[in-house]
Amino acid sequence: MQEERQVQTCEQEDERLPKNPPPLHRWTRRV
Repeated sequence: MQEERQVQTCEQEDERLPKNPPPLHRWTRRV
């Protein structure tokens, strides 16, 4: 259970942190 929780946190943090923003995200932000 702890491992699954860490995976979710890592995934959410990755999307929230602008460390490696995908090209799709950039397009949406520019629009």
